[in-house]
Formats: sequence, structure tokens, C-alpha cells
Amino acid sequence: MILDSDDITARAIAAAAAAFLFESSHWDIRDLKETLTTGDTASSWWRSQSVAWALTDHDRQVFLSWGACEEPGAKLVDWSEERLQGVWLQACFSGSRRAAAHPMAQRAGHAVMHQETRWRSLPPSVARDGTVTALGDAVDALRRYGHTKELAGAVRRLWASGPALCLAQPLERSLEAAWLHTTAGTKLLLWELAGDLLSAEQADAAATECLHILDDLPAFEQQVRPMFVSDHYTQLALGRILSAAGDALHVETASYLLRTLEQGNSVVEDLARLTHRLRPSAVASVVPRWRSAAVGQPHSGLSAAMLGLLAGAGDQEAQDVLAHRAQNGDLDALDELPQVHLGDAAGARLAAFFTEQCHAQIADARQNAWGLGGVDHGRWLVWCGLTFPAHANWSSVLELINHPSVANEHKLGAMDLLARRADELPPAMVEQLRQSAAVQPDQLTGVAAIEAPERLQEAAISLGLSLGVLDTRAVLARISRWLRGGTAQRLSAARLSALAHRRSDDLLLQGMLLTLTSDPHYRIRAIAAAALTRSLTRPTNLACEEAVLAAANDAGCHTPLAIASTLPGTCTHEDLRQQLHDVLTHHPSARVRAAATP
Repeated sequence: MILDSDDITARAIAAAAAAFLFESSHWDIRDLKETLTTGDTASSWWRSQSVAWALTDHDRQVFLSWGACEEPGAKLVDWSEERLQGVWLQACFSGSRRAAAHPMAQRAGHAVMHQETRWRSLPPSVARDGTVTALGDAVDALRRYGHTKELAGAVRRLWASGPALCLAQPLERSLEAAWLHTTAGTKLLLWELAGDLLSAEQADAAATECLHILDDLPAFEQQVRPMFVSDHYTQLALGRILSAAGDALHVETASYLLRTLEQGNSVVEDLARLTHRLRPSAVASVVPRWRSAAVGQPHSGLSAAMLGLLAGAGDQEAQDVLAHRAQNGDLDALDELPQVHLGDAAGARLAAFFTEQCHAQIADARQNAWGLGGVDHGRWLVWCGLTFPAHANWSSVLELINHPSVANEHKLGAMDLLARRADELPPAMVEQLRQSAAVQPDQLTGVAAIEAPERLQEAAISLGLSLGVLDTRAVLARISRWLRGGTAQRLSAARLSALAHRRSDDLLLQGMLLTLTSDPHYRIRAIAAAALTRSLTRPTNLACEEAVLAAANDAGCHTPLAIASTLPGTCTHEDLRQQLHDVLTHHPSARVRAAATP
């Protein structure tokens, strides 16, 4: 096609057409060179410059807000936002959807930050419905414009920290939206991250859609031509939705799993993850078929997950199979039945295996090689020593913890379990730990790969406190320093305060926890609230009870979930317990409601 080089409009439309053909075509017939050449137009240059100017103005305002000790999103530059909208309008006139979606998604991201900051700045006594609605509109814009990373960041934060209610609006709109090439990925992502906020009726409808997709993937892919792995992300979305869906959808999902296993054309790790989301009642009508499929499944993780679902419903045969496998050293089976009584021979095999793995980690660390993720061998070795004292290998545990080249991530699990079960350790091990660097936060060193360095110091202090090497007053000095630090340091301070409060009724520790229930970071609020909830087993004051009740009413889901998971067996105050139960069992999140229900 020959275009007049002076016809700017024609060239802009041609560029939009080329981009559309490129995006809607299969990988093997796409012509990248032609698309880039056709897209090099005056209108695209103008859009790029306008976006650059807009973002420059926005970044300048963010910096000035920081300099004034204000929240980064507290103020928006009207001129910057209008430029982005102008770019969207110009791209729409030329028919270029991607060029139009990009600036509007950026504008929506700015709106999410601004509205969330505004919502937090308003006192609870002031009506904030308008801000919540505007926040929901901005989140929905990220979904409609197909920006997955930005949507994931926004939804994760709002679900955890609040206001989670603003997600109800984009969830409802997503149910009504068609499955399109441009938005299918963000629709599934929204369900994956916030599907537990759907009502029961909405969750049933969404789960039905997911199962329909999974039952006929070729038809879905032919219609949508997704840029993602369809079955993987649909199963992730379905897993989250099931927490809010009715029992009938769990039964249908169990049937889908059985059909898929018979066909053998899905990723077993995805199926195991989905199995863990099912209620035990889902397989009540297909127990023999489910058990047969589980026993015959070659993948140990999926087989153990399926048997664990039966075992959770009281199926003795499934429990026996898992126990037998755990006796033979199957870690997946052991995860499903952690309290199973293992024989001495099985304990010896497990202890020898984890000792070998810990020695391999130390040898790799000496060569500056660290394999992160997977099984926590150090923690399992400690577990073996506590469960099978005759086969304990405490010297290997000490070597792993004290070796300076071992990654912090390989030490923390072992140290946390030692601190939590310090009363069960043999006297000789206690004395060795007391004399080692493991209880000296300023001497213990390791390689910080992912976790912050403060995390290792925190573990050393926790162990020292549990073994009586450090007292509460010594711990308070470190906590006070960390409370003035960043998020990682305040997280460590919150965890240490929680541990120390379990061992002492010090009012200063209680006061710290009361303050931390109002921390800006949701994880810190959750740790403090859970610690105060555990303290309700002993006499407390009114301020503590009010703080726990306020935390249960947190606008996010993370803190109420922490309280709901901690509450059973802790609160001895009947009136307060009933109030907390009423709040948590009527929470918008199905995950919180399930955790609060005995």
C-alpha cells in the first residue's frame, strides 16, 4: 500500500492497522519489521513526547511531595493528567488501541495512588464512600486497559492493607465483561488475587466460567488468542474463587480434576495447587475413584495432596497410605500428615537424608553457590532431632547455623524452630547453643540473598531469648532501635515484641504492640494484632481488647485473617470473643470467614 507521506492522518491509521494485525496474528506469521516501520509516524512521535512531558511533571511533583514529607501520591499535577488524556484521545482518533491504553493505564495508576492516599488521610468518622468508589474505578481501568503488573500491584496492596471493599466494583464489572484478547489476562488476574471477595452467587458464576474454559481450552484460545498459558492462569483464578464458591462448584472442580488426570494433559503442580483449594466434602461422592487416582498418580506431590484431602475427611485408608509413604521418607506425604507417628527406622532415614542435604548446602556455600527455594533442610533436620532424639545430629545443625558463608535463608527455618521449641532441646544442645554465635546477633553472620540482614539478627535474638541468654530488657533496646527504621526493621521489631510478650507481661512490650497495631504496613499490624490476640488467654486491660477489636475491623484482609487464624483457643473473655466472632464471620473475604469458623 502506498501512502501520501504528507497525509499524517492516513499514516497514523495505517500504523494502527499494522499494530492490530501484528497483535492479533499468530506468532509464526508476524512481521515485526513491517510493524515497526509503519508505526514510525509523526503522530507516534507526538504521543511519545507528550507522555514524556506528562511523566516528567508527575515525577517532579512526587519528588516535591517527598521533600515536603508528604505522601508521594498526595497531590496530582492536573496538567500532567490532562496530557495523558490528550494522548489517549489522539490515539483513539487513529484507531490505535494499544497506544490509547498505555497513557490511560498510567493515569489510572496515578489515580490509584492518589485516591488510596486520600482515603488514608481521611478520619474514619468522615464518609469515604466517594474515595472508595473512585479507587475502584481506577483499579477497574487497569483491568480494562490490560496492564497486568500494575493491576497485580494495586490489588495485592488494596486486598491486604485496604480498603478491600473498593475491589468489589471491579470484580462485579469483570463478571459482566466479555473474554477479549486485550483483557482476558487481567480478568483472570483480578479473580486470582481477589476472588475471595466475591459474593457466593458471583463466585459460583466465576468458577463456572473458569471450568468452562478449562473444559474446552482450544475453543477459548481460538476466540481470545491469549498471550499467557491459559490453563495455568485459569486454574490459579479458580483456586482463589473456590474459597467463596458453594459446595456444588467444589464438586464440579473435583470432577474436572479427575477428568484431567485421566487425559494426562495438564501440569501436575497446577493440579496439586488446585487440589489444596478443595473442601473435603467435594470428593464425598467419588471417594473410591478419587482414592484410586491418587494412589496411581506417579507425581508424589499431587498424589499426597489428593490423599490428604481424603485424610482430612477422615478416610482411614488414605491416612494409612500417607503414613506408609511418610515412613519411607516421602516428604510430600509427611507434609500432609505432619503429626503421623513414624517408626524409628523412618526417623533414622530422614535424619540421615537431611544431614546429607545440610552438608551439601555447606559445601556449596564454601564454593559461593546457593540454591534457594524448595525444602528447608535445616528446619527438617531440627525437627528430626526433636522427634527422634536417638538420631539427632545437632553438630550438623550448629555447623549450618554458624557457618558464615551459608545463606541466611538456609539458617532461619532451623533457628526459628529451635527458638519455638527450646524447652524440648537436650541440655547438651542448649549449652552448645548458648556458647555459640547463634545467640549473638552482632556476631552471627551469613549471606543475605533475599531476606534482609535484620532477619538473621532477629532470629539470633529470638533464640537467645528462648534459651535465657538474653532477657527482655536487653531485647527491648534492640526493638527500640528497629522501631525507628524501615519496614524490614519494624517487621523484625514486631516479631520480637510478639515473642517477648508471650514470655513476659511487661507493660512496655504491650504498649509497643498496641502502637504497632496502627502501623502503616499491614504485615506489621497483623503481627502485633495476632500477638495481642494470643495474650487474651490471660488477664488484659481494656486498651488491649479494644485494639484487637479495632484490628479485626481493619479495612484490609491481612490483619483480620491473622486474628481469625489466631483466635481459636486463645480468647477467654466470652463477650469479646463473641464480638470478634461476629466481625470476622461477616467479613467480606471468604478466606477470613473460613478461618474464623471452627
